Amino acid sequence: MNIRIKEIRKKTGLSKTEFAKVYGIPLRTVEDWESGAHKCLTYVENLLDRVVSEDLESGRLPGASFKSNPPETVGERLEYLREELLEISLAQLGEKIGITKAAVHQIEKGKVKLSDKNCKLICKAFNVNQNWLVLGDGDPFSS
Repeated sequence: MNIRIKEIRKKTGLSKTEFAKVYGIPLRTVEDWESGAHKCLTYVENLLDRVVSEDLESGRLPGASFKSNPPETVGERLEYLREELLEISLAQLGEKIGITKAAVHQIEKGKVKLSDKNCKLICKAFNVNQNWLVLGDGDPFSS
């Protein structure tokens, strides 16, 4: 796991998807760097850290995080839940509820509807508030 890249991204308040989009880095590359599947070159880490710091100091950080723009769709909420709150991979979520990582990705991107069965499995497995996941109401986690 590359802690430094994750720390740099976390300073921005952006999700992996938003960070990738804002800084022009393929999402898969950000995921690979953070998971440790691939090493980010030191000079790239240093450059990203400098650019992010400058963006934060100047107040010109492009894009908006989910904190200021809550996820609007079931897929966006699922992606936010997985990436930001649970910090697990597509494969880990899929494995937990018995579907492939490709199927999870399709749901997150809105290409496939989240079935009632999978919704209930996610909510049970991760103590997620079903109203939040489906409708965006309330807190992400059940009390």
